[in-house]
Amino acid sequence: MVKVQRSFPAPASLETESRKLSGSYHEPDVIERLKQDFHNK
Repeated sequence: MVKVQRSFPAPASLETESRKLSGSYHEPDVIERLKQDFHNK
């Protein structure tokens, strides 16, 4: 298992999507942050 240091604060779109009944994680800022945090893996 590889430890991942998460970056803060979370992308702004996560907060707006979490309010929706069926929110999506497929927002450009979320995908970019995940690429940074996981070093494009």
